[in-house]
Amino acid sequence: LKNEKVTGITCSSEPAQNILRLLASGKDSLIFNGADEHFIAGRLMGAYAGIGGTYGTMLKLYLKMGAPTNPGKWAKAQMVQNLVTPLTHHLCSLTSMHGGAKGIISLNGFPMGNPSLQFLPMVLMLQNL
Repeated sequence: LKNEKVTGITCSSEPAQNILRLLASGKDSLIFNGADEHFIAGRLMGAYAGIGGTYGTMLKLYLKMGAPTNPGKWAKAQMVQNLVTPLTHHLCSLTSMHGGAKGIISLNGFPMGNPSLQFLPMVLMLQNL
């Protein structure tokens, strides 16, 4: 964050406390939570928002988690995070998480096409099961 041209950063490291460390730098920056598995932890630590590869597959669930800054909403956000995390782990266990995510979004009525060549499409992953 010492570079004047940087106005924000995605914190994808496992410890959510790193968001606090980045915020403590004193620079007025936007910190985004990058680890889908601990979306609400990152938001509670002060991340401005989240950015993740699995959001599109479970958009309504991520929107329900929102910004749990009101203690009265923490239990609901935690319940939704407990649903999302195992699904995220499953998507990440696929040969191509991006191919799986695009496949799920396509099944939900929003045709996404195939992922970039370096990622397997969902159809090929299902054929290999």
